[in-house]
Amino acid sequence: MSHAIRRASELALDETTVTALRAALKTTADEVVQAIIDEVPPYAHALSGRMGATIRRAVRTALGHYLDLASGNATGGDGDDAAYELGRGEVRDGRSMDALLSAYRVGARVAWRCLAAGAVPAGLPAAEVAKFAELTFAYIDEL
Repeated sequence: MSHAIRRASELALDETTVTALRAALKTTADEVVQAIIDEVPPYAHALSGRMGATIRRAVRTALGHYLDLASGNATGGDGDDAAYELGRGEVRDGRSMDALLSAYRVGARVAWRCLAAGAVPAGLPAAEVAKFAELTFAYIDEL
């Protein structure tokens, strides 16, 4: 775990916020995948059908692991494992590292928008939202 994640993970989101964010994980993952399809040309047709369902599950797994981390309940490397498997699939399918990094950047932006949209109405104070943002981008960067 990187220094940035260790420092930012001191956040420990409250249970109300985590519950609200977990309830929206499927929608968040779907929005992330759709944005990648729309904005990263090498993925325009790559994330449909069975592959799309697999990617959506991997995104949900990574986001779920992230919420575990943000709530102080991280127990293992499920998010890292999911990211590793995504990367392996990209290499097998012949997409470049630039395409994968673009997908992660788009995914981080959309995930943060969705997470913030859930955290703010759940009552997360502004200072904690800032820490949450820092942890979000540190986590994505580490993946």
